This record gives sequence, C-alpha cells and structure tokens, in this order.
Amino acid sequence: MKASSQVARNKVGPQAFVGWAKEHTGYYYTANRLKAYTETLNAFYVLWMSGHPLASCLDFASEPAFVDAPLPVPGNENVVVDGIPVGKRATSKLYVVGHSGLTVNGLNTSWDNYKPYRPPYQY
Repeated sequence: MKASSQVARNKVGPQAFVGWAKEHTGYYYTANRLKAYTETLNAFYVLWMSGHPLASCLDFASEPAFVDAPLPVPGNENVVVDGIPVGKRATSKLYVVGHSGLTVNGLNTSWDNYKPYRPPYQY
C-alpha cells in the first residue's frame, strides 16, 4: 500500500491533550469539596458537549465566579468551597498540546493556540 493512500484514509482530525505543567495536590478533600469539584467537572463536560471550544471550557471551570470548586490553576490558591476557606492549595498551569480551539464537533480557529494554555514548546 502506498503512503499517499494511507494519509488519505486518516480520518482522525484535530486533537488536543490537556495536562498539568507540574504535580500539585489540589484540595484537601471532604465530602462537600468532592461534590463541588464534581460539579465543576460536570460544568466543563456540559459546556464541551454543547459545542464550546476546549479553552473556553477550561476558562469556565477555572473561574471561582462561575464554579464553587474551580480547577487548581494559578490565582486559585485560596478558594472558598461551601462557605469554608480551603486554605492555601498547590496549583499548576494547564497546558493544551494540540488544538485549544477543539470542539466536540470540530475546530473553532478563533480559540486555537489560546495563549493561557499554550505550552512552553510543542512537538
């Protein structure tokens, strides 16, 4: 089989990998904090399945004004969950390798290569 026919058959399309820049501890987990963090992940998923770009979903899930237990990214070291201060928690930047404008149905190029999630280098 020729290499050109193999390329023509590739139907994978745009992809993305989201990862933390470094290891972090996140929350000291209690039942209320676990519930709140599950709601954050659910909000991310609902936005994603509604067609929002990946970077937009990450922005929303990282914003304390929108979710009670935001993703542990820089700026969210001291959050309040269920009215109780969590205390200082370790945070880490999120990186997207690939397309940060990825949507459940394709690619939103206006969100692609979105600066806050751009890794220091890409392969």
